[in-house]
Amino acid sequence: MIDRIAFFAKKNEVEEYFGFRTDIDHLFEPKYNISPGQTIPVLLEEPGKNPYKVINLFWGGKDGGIDERPVIEVENVEKLINEEGALRCLLPLSGFYVWKNNDKKGSPFFVRMLNQPFMAVAGVCHLEKDYVMLVITESNPLIQPMSEKMPLILDEKYAVMWIDKTRQTDKLAQDASNLFLLTDLSVLRVSKKVNNPGNSGPKLIQPIPK
Repeated sequence: MIDRIAFFAKKNEVEEYFGFRTDIDHLFEPKYNISPGQTIPVLLEEPGKNPYKVINLFWGGKDGGIDERPVIEVENVEKLINEEGALRCLLPLSGFYVWKNNDKKGSPFFVRMLNQPFMAVAGVCHLEKDYVMLVITESNPLIQPMSEKMPLILDEKYAVMWIDKTRQTDKLAQDASNLFLLTDLSVLRVSKKVNNPGNSGPKLIQPIPK
């Protein structure tokens, strides 16, 4: 399961990629070792001149409540929308961590984009309950040896379509599953200090020799 992520993209990078502007600078505080229960920036559709608005939501819920679900498989998104009034959203993540066989005592690996400062990840959120979840899908061959699931990563075109309420979730996910080649992603072994959720800082994502 994907239960550790990072966000350290610069505000102007996120604005330029998605084509919007915001004055809420504090939402772009870098966090290198985010675990469920912490807040992360989320992009929602904003009708009008500014196509997006950005807010902070709790990843997977807070206080160990019933909504503490950090990830949701893409085939369950539509059900959550229909039954709970959730919304599709976007998460500008700098990357995510995986452990082989989910062994948190082992060495973590950090997955990031090679030629982009961050990845646009599909999400689903509930504003009244103040939570957001990552949408996960089947891993590509690069990630599969370590994890059967990975976040659903979108490009600019599919990011716009993802938050369009008129679009069908399953069709979008199917079409977006092959957007990126293996050469678009980097997987590097990083410090075991990531294993402690209390640790943070840019040194956590520095590659170490295999």
